[in-house]
Amino acid sequence: MRQAIYKAAQSRQLDIAAREELAISGYALMCRAGQAAFDFLGQRWPNAKRLLIVCGAGNNGGDGWVLARLAHCAGITVTVVSAVDPSRLHGEAAEAFAAAAQAKVPWVDNTARVEDKADVVVDALLGTGAKGAPRPDVAALIARINQSGSHVLALDIPSGVAADANEAPQLAVRATATMAFIHWKPAHWTGPGRALCGERVLASLGVGEASYDRCEACAQLLTVQRLPAMPARSVLAHKGNFGHVVAIGGDHGAGGAIMLAARAAQRSGAGLVSVATRPAHVPAMLATAPEVMAHGIDVPAHVLPLLSHKHTLLIGPGLGQGAWGQAMLQRVLQAQRTTVMDADALNLVARWGVERLRVLPGCVISPHPGEAARLLGCSVVEIESDRLGAARRLHELSGAVVVLKGAGTIVDDGVEVMVCGHGNPGMATGGMGDVLSGIIAALLAQGMPLAESARLAVAVHSAAADRLVEKYGERGLAASDVIPVVRELLNE
Repeated sequence: MRQAIYKAAQSRQLDIAAREELAISGYALMCRAGQAAFDFLGQRWPNAKRLLIVCGAGNNGGDGWVLARLAHCAGITVTVVSAVDPSRLHGEAAEAFAAAAQAKVPWVDNTARVEDKADVVVDALLGTGAKGAPRPDVAALIARINQSGSHVLALDIPSGVAADANEAPQLAVRATATMAFIHWKPAHWTGPGRALCGERVLASLGVGEASYDRCEACAQLLTVQRLPAMPARSVLAHKGNFGHVVAIGGDHGAGGAIMLAARAAQRSGAGLVSVATRPAHVPAMLATAPEVMAHGIDVPAHVLPLLSHKHTLLIGPGLGQGAWGQAMLQRVLQAQRTTVMDADALNLVARWGVERLRVLPGCVISPHPGEAARLLGCSVVEIESDRLGAARRLHELSGAVVVLKGAGTIVDDGVEVMVCGHGNPGMATGGMGDVLSGIIAALLAQGMPLAESARLAVAVHSAAADRLVEKYGERGLAASDVIPVVRELLNE
């Protein structure tokens, strides 16, 4: 599967490059898109006998007219609802309508009632260039699609979704499946669009590497399949070869969070794992994971011996925002070690100024949207409306490798941006972020560079959750369930 992700402006450049490379007209490229959609529709819904195709005024609508003609000629009952009078179409869309009209494809205007329930509704209303809220007449059509009760195939992007994932959709098509043409767009993989696309499939339309090389991608798709395997261990290895993670957190009543992070670090290959936490949590930790060295610390100054060596530090899970947590974080910043920051460490940094992280020689931060909003001084809606932009701003302010969690987790190190292709709603449960931070810390301790550690951790964490959900379903997935499967994936 192609990995590069391109924004809408780059889409237009790619279309031009593709036509030049293939030496075909825009209409011929449109016909390839319509044919690809028709082929997928036949594979995905082989028993579909009635199609309702909703076409807009632009080239996305033209793709819909091509699909309508192919389906009609194949003997499928087709009705096209046109958002505009077809006489107002121009360019390739007008050519597509003319060919459909010649084939006698039936169509109605956007005010007509269509009584027959379709097996599949095709959304060909708005393409990648659409911005802002849909016009009232288009919004009414989007609502009709969502209320149809039928399977929905969206062409290129569900109508109402901003392809660049930089706007929160006010009203958008909820697709069963989305066929992307030529390349992936950000909204296919991150932000609200990820939930609205349904199943995603990419049709390259025969475009070759030369065309893609002419346009710079805005991000890459992150999957376990594209990451290199971890190196084999020497038979002469000892625990000191694989680093020491010091995990700091677990204020009163929050010992479980730091224990999850520590167990994840242990199972992800760290040679040694120590925990600095409240004394009350130590017995439970020793009973649960005797391999973890648990230190009960009430006086923050007593953590200094653990910070004096070149260990990898992890701080935040269960840390709290009280005097104890603040003092612990101050000492971590002063230690100037490679550090993973999550949870309340980030909430405290948001108070003090995210630029303070620049004192660290290496840092990975893993905020969820709420924490990211606090770090940037904006709303969660603003973060979710432009996740790529938010991740980049966090990197620019902090200098850290940013792991912006959520639907389509983003890893941005300032050079390369990656969007995770794994993950599912079952991960929306307490402790998942603690486990992720532990995996990142373990990979760093084993000598993997900052960005590579973040990418591999995000990929195996989400892929492990996908493997469990495929077997057991989304409900009831616990963060601790993921840890043994992460171990399997890292060893694979």
